[in-house]
Amino acid sequence: DPSPQMEAGGEVELGGAEKTVHEAFESFVVEAKEVKELLSTLAEAPEGNVRINNILDKYQEQSQLLDPHLEEMVTKLMGIVRSAGAGSLHDNKAALRRASSVLYTVTKVRGFKTVVKFMPHEVQDLEPCLDLLDAQDPADHETWETRYALLLWLSILVMVPFSLSTIDSMLCTEPGGGEGLVERIERVGKACLSDPGRTRDGAAYLLSRLLTRPDMEEDTLVGFLQWSDATLRSTSNTFLPTGIYSTLANVFKYGQRQSLLDKVPLALSILSRDRDEDRPHTIFRECVPYL
Repeated sequence: DPSPQMEAGGEVELGGAEKTVHEAFESFVVEAKEVKELLSTLAEAPEGNVRINNILDKYQEQSQLLDPHLEEMVTKLMGIVRSAGAGSLHDNKAALRRASSVLYTVTKVRGFKTVVKFMPHEVQDLEPCLDLLDAQDPADHETWETRYALLLWLSILVMVPFSLSTIDSMLCTEPGGGEGLVERIERVGKACLSDPGRTRDGAAYLLSRLLTRPDMEEDTLVGFLQWSDATLRSTSNTFLPTGIYSTLANVFKYGQRQSLLDKVPLALSILSRDRDEDRPHTIFRECVPYL
């Protein structure tokens, strides 16, 4: 195949015809039409996700070629996730698994930070997404892609630019009673921190986004730091410390410096105490130095 030549003005010359970079990239995904057709029937097609995943995997070395198609793909996939959450599909659980499988492959090929930008972030989706995630079985290792996709979606939904208490249905219906929205998100996120794979990374990212909200950086963040301190001293789970350290590292990466300065002593005390306990070397090699 002829290689595209870049010209001035952001145009590509390909076989004598001039195209924009966007159009050229679109034409390079030769299976684009097939992928779109498979996505349109994915909710009912038992093995549709397998073929889509195989196609997407081919573009790992040049993932930017998918960019012209990314928004449309993610929109269709999230439409299936939404419908499954609303219980409006023939087999909601299977459809959700297939859509989540493709979403994971898209994040693997293109990077989750790029993909989450195209996920819907309407405020009315927050509690349905949380309900769907809360209904998943953490012990079911065959549905980890579903949990990962929902964690990423929730990570963008918790960044709504107003207080989460204003959209907490529990506070509206039973003030002072039951588990609030923030507490539920924390609980679900913490439960996934002990997973051994990508689900743990998704949970760490979700919790860091929640805890670095301006209205969470005092009581809620301090409470998480105290929980982390107590948990690291008592847990026998070999994966949970990595999840906690990943969350803390993301908190100090995404949080506002002035809001985090007074939290540094507690974070350092956690690091110092845990170093004395001689935890597995891999944790210090990756998570602790990063934090």
